[in-house]
Amino acid sequence: MIVSRKFFILLLYVHRCFMDRAKLLLPELTTDNYSDSLTPGKTSLLYFSSSGPSSNLIFLEELQKSSGVLQDFGISVAKVSCVKDAMLRFCAEENAYLFRGSKLLREFPTDTLFDVNAIVANVLFVLLYNEVKYITAILELQKLEDAIKGKKNIVFTYVRAIGTPEHRYVMEAAFAHGSTHQFVVTTESNVLKNICTEDPSLIPARLAFIHCKLVTSVNQECQRTLLDQPLTTINIHRFLKLMGLPLVVQASIDPDKFSSVHLQVGLPVIFILSQQETYEDDMETANDVAWQLLGKAGVAILLRETSGINIPLTYNVAVKRPEETSPVNYLMLEETQQILDLIHVTEEKQPEKPEENLGDPEVEDDEVAKTIYRYRRPRLPLQQVPSLTDETFKPVSSSARPTAVLFYMIWEHVSLTFLQSFIEVAKKYKDILDVALATVNCADWTDVCTKEEITSFPSVKIYHSGQKPFLYKGMMGTDELARFLMLFELECPQQLYTVEEAEDFIRGAMHKSLLPYHNISILGLFTPNMKEAEDFIRAARQLRGFAVVAIYTGEASSVLAQQYGALPPAVLFFRHSLQKMNAVSIHNTPADEILPFLRQELLGEKNTPAGLLVLKTYFSVIPPLPQFVLITFDTLGQVFALPVDDQMNEVSILYWLEMIKAGEEVPVYFLSKDEWGAPLPHYNFLSMMDEADPNLAAQKIRIHMKAGRSKKAALSTTDDEEKQQGRVMTLRGTIPKFLDHKKESSEHEEL
Repeated sequence: MIVSRKFFILLLYVHRCFMDRAKLLLPELTTDNYSDSLTPGKTSLLYFSSSGPSSNLIFLEELQKSSGVLQDFGISVAKVSCVKDAMLRFCAEENAYLFRGSKLLREFPTDTLFDVNAIVANVLFVLLYNEVKYITAILELQKLEDAIKGKKNIVFTYVRAIGTPEHRYVMEAAFAHGSTHQFVVTTESNVLKNICTEDPSLIPARLAFIHCKLVTSVNQECQRTLLDQPLTTINIHRFLKLMGLPLVVQASIDPDKFSSVHLQVGLPVIFILSQQETYEDDMETANDVAWQLLGKAGVAILLRETSGINIPLTYNVAVKRPEETSPVNYLMLEETQQILDLIHVTEEKQPEKPEENLGDPEVEDDEVAKTIYRYRRPRLPLQQVPSLTDETFKPVSSSARPTAVLFYMIWEHVSLTFLQSFIEVAKKYKDILDVALATVNCADWTDVCTKEEITSFPSVKIYHSGQKPFLYKGMMGTDELARFLMLFELECPQQLYTVEEAEDFIRGAMHKSLLPYHNISILGLFTPNMKEAEDFIRAARQLRGFAVVAIYTGEASSVLAQQYGALPPAVLFFRHSLQKMNAVSIHNTPADEILPFLRQELLGEKNTPAGLLVLKTYFSVIPPLPQFVLITFDTLGQVFALPVDDQMNEVSILYWLEMIKAGEEVPVYFLSKDEWGAPLPHYNFLSMMDEADPNLAAQKIRIHMKAGRSKKAALSTTDDEEKQQGRVMTLRGTIPKFLDHKKESSEHEEL
C-alpha cells in the first residue's frame, strides 16, 4: 500500500512537470480571444481542446517542442481551450488547424501529428504547396522534367511516409532552397525503383539531384546524382551546395595552397595534371571522373605550362585531403577506376550517364541529326583554343585585339559539333587570322554565361576594346566562321576620301588579301549632307563581318555614280567572280528598307537544285522562276502558285492569299495522302522557329478554306486547261477594297 502511494505521488509529479512545461512554452487561448491572434499575413497552428488538463499529454509535449521550431519559420503555435464553449465547430474533433490570417488552410487530426517531426513536416508541406510537388507515378516525374528543362533543377526525395524525420529535413531544405530548385516528394516505392536499384524496404529515404537547368533540348535527358548519405539537415544542405559548383575547376596554383568548397566541407580534391599535348584527353578524363565523383569529391585540372609549378612528368594525378596536416599525394595512374578507388567509390554504385537517343544513324533522314550523331563523342584538340574561367574571362572585353568567344555546353551535341568547327578555324587559319579565339564551357562557368546573357548554345560573341560585344549570327561551319572573322577586322562601312580610293575599293584592289573570302564589294555614293548617308551607315554597321562595305561622300560622287548609270544617293555592287557592276539609286528609299535591300543583293543568284525538283513535282515541268508557292498540309494537301503574270509585291501577294482564303483560287497540284509532318517531334523546325519568334510567318499566315466556296476550287482539278480556265474566272482584275483603305481589315491583320 505504501509503495502504491509513492508510485501515485510520482505520477502526479511527472504529470505536473509536463503541464508546467506546456504552460510555460505553449500559449493558451480561449474561444473568445483566439481570433484576435489570427492577424492578416500571419500563419498560426492552433490546437482546439475541449478536454481537461490531464488529456493528450504526449501530444501537448510534442506540440510544445514544435512551437520553437515553427517559430523560426514565422509560424506561431498555441492551444485553444474549449472548456467554456464546446459547441464551437473547431472544438468538436480535438484537432489542430492551420490558419493563414483568418483563412483556414488545413485541418490535422492529432494522430497524424504524432511527434515534433510529423508536426513540422506536415505544416511546411501545406505552406510549401507550390515549391514541393507530391507525385505517385514515374510518369508525373517525367512530365515535370520535360516542363522544367532549361529552367530549374529538381530535388527528388523518397520517404517511407509523410511526417517521418527525413520528410521534415527535406521540407526544411525546401523552405530555404524552394525558390532555386523544384522539390519533389513521393512515398511510392515504384517511383524510387526508377531512380535507383536499391530495395525500398531496406532504406528509410533517398534523395537525388536531377540536373535539368542546363538542358537545352526537350529530347535531352536530365542527369541524376544520388545522395549516398543519410538524409539529415546538414547532409542535404551540403549536398545542394556541392551541386551548384562547377563540374571541373581550372587550377593555376600549387595544390598545397589550393582551397575550395569541397575541402571546406570535408571532401578531397582530385587534380588532373595536364600539359598542352594531352589537354584534350585530360579534360575528357576530368569531366568523366567529376560526374562519377559528384557530391563526393572535387575535381580540378592543372595545366603545367601556365601554372609555373615544377611537377615531374612521372605524375599525372594529385590528391589533396581536407585535413590541414595531410600532404598532397602525387601519383601515376593508368585508369580512371584507380582514381575512383582513391575515394572508395566503385563505378557500379554510380548512376549511368544517360545517352541521348538520336535514332538509328543508318536510317536517319535528317542531315543535321546525322552529323550530330557522327560527332557525338568528338576527340578534339582543345589545346588549340584556350578555355576561359571566370577570372581569365575578365580581360577579354577590354583587350585591344578582337577575341571571338564560343559559349557551349560540354554535353550538348550541337555545341560539340560547332566546337569542332571552331577549333578547326584555329588550326586552319592561325597564320592569317588576326582575331583571338577562346571558349567558355557554360556547364562549368554558369556565372560567366549568365552575365554575358547567353540564352542559346552554341553562341559566339566578339569582344574588342571595351565595346559592346557583337553576336555572330552566321552559319556554324569552319569556312563560314573564318570568313566572318576575316571581314570583321574591317571597318563597316569604311570611309573613303578620294575618287581614286573609291575606284580601288570597288575593284577590290584596296583589300586584295580578302578577295578569297568575299565575292562582292558594296560602295555607297552620296553628295555632302545627304540624309540618306546616315541611313546607309546604320544599315552597313549591321553587315560587319558579312560584307565589305565603304562609303564615299565627296563632291565627285555624282560623276562616279553617273559613270555607272545612277545618280546619288546610289549604291554600287561589284561582283568580283563575274566582273559585273550593278548600280542602284536609293532615292526616296525608307531607312528601314536599306538593310533588307543590301542583304538581298548579297544573296546574288541562287542555285537551288533541290528547289527545282520540288517545283517539278508540283508543276510536272519546271516553271519560270521566281515562283511563289503556298502548300496546305491538311487532308486536301493543296498546292497554290502565284500566277506568273502577277507582280510579286505586297499588294498582289496579300490579295492572292485573300482569294485562296475565299476559295476562289484553283490548286495547281494535290499532295498524296501521306503524312507530310516532321519525321520526329524534335525535327519540327518550323514549330520551333514559331516558338522562338512569334513574329514568324507561320504565326501570321492562317489560310482556312471557307466550306461554302472551297468546293468551287475542288471541281476544277482534272487538267491544266481547266486550271487555266478557273484562273480566268476569278476576280483578279479588281483591286480589293481593303487595300485602298489605310485602315486594314481584320482579315488583313490576321495575315
